[in-house]
Amino acid sequence: MIGGKFLKHIWFWASVLLILSFGLLGTGYGGVNAAPISAGMELPKFTIPGSDSKEAQTYLGLKDPGAFAVSEVSGKMVLIEFMSTF
Repeated sequence: MIGGKFLKHIWFWASVLLILSFGLLGTGYGGVNAAPISAGMELPKFTIPGSDSKEAQTYLGLKDPGAFAVSEVSGKMVLIEFMSTF
């Protein structure tokens, strides 16, 4: 049986990926009218809904449970995956 802590992390990261894939680029689902992002381009500013889970906050190095920007995540590298519905 998979532990509850593992499932919380899976749900958290699945939510992050879903939010990024549907709302990051602007207009509606996937930002149909948004300019494509290419290599070397700076990401637009956006926030990610926070988690009430102390484990998730500790893992990400966040101070508060509220929404956060990618720049607030402590770590040497942050991997963001962009998914297209086209």
